[in-house]
Amino acid sequence: MHRFAAQAIIALSIILFGGSFLLFGSFIILGPFTIFRFDGPEVQLLIWDGFISIVFFIQHSVMVRKSFKSWLSSFIQSHYQGMTFSILSSMVLSFTVLLWQPSNTIIFQFPLQLKLLPHAMVLIAISGFLWGIVSLKVFDPFGITPILSDLGSKKRRSPGFVIRGTANGGTIILGKKFPELRSDEFYPLCSEFYRQLEKRVHTPNCGLVHGGHHLTRNFRRAVLTGTPLKCMAILKNGAEILDKLALNVTRGEMNFLNTHDMEAIQRITNHFESYNFHCCQSVIETVHKKTGLNIDAIRDASRGFIGDIGLNGTVCGALLGGVLCMGLQENVDLRNSGYSDTVRIILHGLIKNDRIFEDEKRFLPARLYNRCRSLYLKIQDTFGGPHCRKIIARSLDTQDGAYQYIETDRLSECRKIVDSVVENACT
Repeated sequence: MHRFAAQAIIALSIILFGGSFLLFGSFIILGPFTIFRFDGPEVQLLIWDGFISIVFFIQHSVMVRKSFKSWLSSFIQSHYQGMTFSILSSMVLSFTVLLWQPSNTIIFQFPLQLKLLPHAMVLIAISGFLWGIVSLKVFDPFGITPILSDLGSKKRRSPGFVIRGTANGGTIILGKKFPELRSDEFYPLCSEFYRQLEKRVHTPNCGLVHGGHHLTRNFRRAVLTGTPLKCMAILKNGAEILDKLALNVTRGEMNFLNTHDMEAIQRITNHFESYNFHCCQSVIETVHKKTGLNIDAIRDASRGFIGDIGLNGTVCGALLGGVLCMGLQENVDLRNSGYSDTVRIILHGLIKNDRIFEDEKRFLPARLYNRCRSLYLKIQDTFGGPHCRKIIARSLDTQDGAYQYIETDRLSECRKIVDSVVENACT
C-alpha cells in the first residue's frame, strides 16, 4: 500500500475508535441519543435493540477467530487486519449507539437512594478497563503497530535495563566498609550478598521486576500498577541482608566462603592482579588519568564490581565503572534529595510519563540518566549485551570458567570494553 494511503487509514482508525469510544461512554452516562425513532409496539423496539446488540457481538466474536483471519488474509495483508478489526468495530459500535431505541419497559429499578449506583458501577468498569490498558505490556486498540513497523516509522525499542539499584548500592557499601579485606574474601562476600538477595526476592533485576521492561520505559504504568512497591521490598530485604553479612564479617564469621569455589576465585583473582586489571577500577583509574577527575569517593566503593558483582557474571563491571565516573562528572548528589522530591517526581511523572526523566528541574540526574543510557546501549550493541557472562562466554567463579578465560585470553576482550567505556565517559 502507498505510504500516504496507509497513513490516511491509520488516521481513520484512530478517529473512528476514539469517536466511538466517547460516543459509547456518553450513551452509558447520559442515555440513548436516538437519531432515528421507529414507530411500533414496545416488543418490536426491544427486538430491534436485541438484534443490533447481537450484530455487534457477532462482528466482534467472528473477526477475532483464527479461521476468519486466515480467510481474510486472502484479501488483506496480515499486518492490516488489526486495523480492519478496529475500524469495523468502531463503525458497528457507533451504529449500535445511534440506532438504539429507548424503551418504556422497566424490568428492575434502583431505589431513589441508589440512583447513582449504576453510573458509579459503569465508571468503575471503565476505570478498570483503562487500568488494564495501562497495565498491559502491549495494547494496540487502533491495530496500527504492525503497519507502523512495516512503514519503518516505529522506533526500535531496546531491551529493558538490567541494572540493579539495591544490589549495586549494597556492593558499594561493602566496598566502603571493608577496604582492607583480601580480594579472594571480598569478592565472595559481594557475590554472597547478591545470591542471598536474589534468593529472597527472586530477582533484584529492575527489568524483570517491572515485567521485562525498565521502570522508565513506561513510568506512569509502573506507578499506577504499584510495581515501585516491589522496589521498596527489594530495598528493605537488601538492607537486612547487608546488615547481617557486614556484622558476620566484622566478627570474623565468614562461613559463606564454604559455598563458593574458592580455588576458582583465587585463580582468576591472581590472573587479574598479575595484569593489573580490574573491570570497574580500570575504567575509573583511566578516566582519572585522562580527565583529572577526583575519584576518591568511588575508588574503594567500586572494588566489588569485578566480573560484575564479585565475579558472578551479570552486568559488566566496566559499564558500572563508567556509570560511577559519569555520576561524579555530573556532580549529582542525591543526598540533597528527600521524600518530597520523590513525591514530586512521581506526581509529575504521572502527567509527563517517561519525559520526566528528561526534566532536569524536577529530576536532578536527568542529564546523567541519558548519558548512562547511551553508554549502556552502546555496550549492548557493540559487544552483544551488557552481561559479563554472555560477553566472555565464561563463568569466572567456576574452575572450568576461570581456566578457559585465562587459556583463551578473554582478558583482551575485557580491555576492549574498558577502552570503549572510557571513550564515552571522557566525552
